[in-house]
This record gives sequence, structure tokens and C-alpha cells, in this order.
Amino acid sequence: MWVHAKGLSPATVAKCRTAVMLHGIMGTGRNWMSPALKIVERNPGWRILLTDLRGHGAAASAGAAGEPHTLDACARDVRRTVAEAIGDASHDGVPEVVIGHSFGGKVALSLAASALEDGLTPPRDVWVMDSLPGPFPASSFAPDAYDAAEAQRTQSTEFVLRAAQRVAALPHFDRRADIVAALEGEGVGKAAAMWLASATQKVEKKLTLAHNFDTVRELYDAYGRTDLWALLEDATPGVSELRINAVVAGRAAWRESDLARLHAGCDWSTTLEESGHNVHVDDLEGTLAALQRSFD
Repeated sequence: MWVHAKGLSPATVAKCRTAVMLHGIMGTGRNWMSPALKIVERNPGWRILLTDLRGHGAAASAGAAGEPHTLDACARDVRRTVAEAIGDASHDGVPEVVIGHSFGGKVALSLAASALEDGLTPPRDVWVMDSLPGPFPASSFAPDAYDAAEAQRTQSTEFVLRAAQRVAALPHFDRRADIVAALEGEGVGKAAAMWLASATQKVEKKLTLAHNFDTVRELYDAYGRTDLWALLEDATPGVSELRINAVVAGRAAWRESDLARLHAGCDWSTTLEESGHNVHVDDLEGTLAALQRSFD
């Protein structure tokens, strides 16, 4: 969906400059509605596209049968969605600015990589919101190393994803509150359970979680394996013209060596010291102040 300043005519909206915001794993485009509304209110010459990534929400069934669910495939979905939203099938689907949170941050980098691979001008600005470009160890790659008790204690993404997969496989529910209760029964914290249950769909008058968790699982594994550091550290033409910016949560659990590499590789970066992983929730004004660099 497009987010733009109120009161604009369709013709004016069509002339607005384009940015895209990409949500994290198990999220939806609406997760970034508040910052998107604030940005277009302050910058009425822009419009922002909020879209559900493949396997998530309205795009739960995206992807051809048998097609691997990779970050590149996800990024190319976004480009097709941009072209369709603009209403021009010949458009390359590369927005001027792309902002991605967590998993979406790596999809944003993949979108830039896909543009360069296709010989196109990449986005002017890519924003990586509390995400790292490189691979990281995940228990799904080495199941024997998975410590369920510790994962539940920390409410890790891996733990929440496994719990949500189990709930999604249950018979469908009468009420959203029943989904929340089922997630809590799997050990998911109240806040995360309510957030997950905000994305539901109706199937024969019953409710179920909206995501395709088989696809989400593949994407999360791809997220952990994909290495995009070269986009930050390669000085070749095209790559060197791409501006990559980062916002880091001060209370995030990233390794110091990775954070140092991120800050060194970015054109601009900042740390929101009092923020947890959801920077747009924990420090909305700090997030907006950082992103404003792309909209001035």
C-alpha cells in the first residue's frame, strides 16, 4: 500500500518520489505504518510503499512452486511490486530509497545487489535498520546445538518461529485471543504473541496465522546464510556509488567486531543507545531523525 501526505490529488501522488519500507521476519508492511506516516507528513513530495514480503501476510503464497525462497527472490518480488504499484510494467522497480528492518534490511541490500546485477542504477540510499549484512550461526543450520530452554528464556527469533510454526499447524481458531493463548502455551511471551496474532486470515470462517511458515523458515535460513558484506566494502563502480546507511539498536546483542565492521563500511551510521531491536517502536523520533537524511 502507498502512504503519502493527506490531501494530494492522484496526479500529484503519481509525481511523488518513491521510497520502500521492508518489515522483519514474521512481520507485515503495516509494522512500519507509523514512521511512514510521519515521514510523508514532514516530506509531502514523497510516497512510501509498504509491502508484505513473500511468505508473509498478503504475500503468503508468493513464489512459483519449487522455486527456492532466497533473499534475491524476495528482493525481486519487491521490485515487481514497486513496478505494479507505480502502474508501469516496464519500470525497473528500483526505488530511490529503500529502508529495511532486521530481515528486511538484508532484503534491502539484496534489492540493491539485484539492480547492480541487472546493470541498473541501484537505490540512492539503502537503510539497514538493526541488521547485519553477513551470515550468522542459526540453530536451524545445526539442530543439535539448539537449546530450547535458553531460546525460550531469551525469546529468540528461532524460538518464536518454531512456536509459531506449531500453532499455525493446529486446527483453526474462533478468535484472535485463542491464537494468542495458543502461542503463550508454546512459551511465547505475551507481547510477541499479540504481535504475531495481529496478522491473521480467515479460512472457512475460522482464523489462522496469515504467514506461510514453510516459506518463512526458508527465508530465515537464507537470511542467516547470505553474505552481502561486499556491498559495503567493494569499491568497484556502481557499488561505490551506492549509499548504505545503518541504524543500530543500543541494546542489541550483535558482536562488537561485527558492529565495528558495519559502522566502518557504511556511508553513515548511528546507534540509538536506549533502543531495543524494534528501533521504530522504541525510539521513533531517533529513527525518524536518522532517516530524514534521505528525504531532505
